[in-house]
Amino acid sequence: MTRPPLILEVAESDHGQRLDRFLRDRLPEVSRGSLRRLIEARKVLVDGQTARKGQQLKSRQRGFVAAGDERPLPQPDMPL
Repeated sequence: MTRPPLILEVAESDHGQRLDRFLRDRLPEVSRGSLRRLIEARKVLVDGQTARKGQQLKSRQRGFVAAGDERPLPQPDMPL
């Protein structure tokens, strides 16, 4: 079964933050290793482009995270 991707928008307060840290802050239930593997597997996009682990984010960018096969991604408790 295919899971829908998780969509996160970068807020003004997150401008300049690294992608890996942004994802850790938004998805504390997902281990750092799992997030790293998702990024390395090219399952994380920022504004439609394949993301890099240390990528600096800009406000209003949108990130799309496809779920790995091992477990579903949690939904953050914040409006998009």
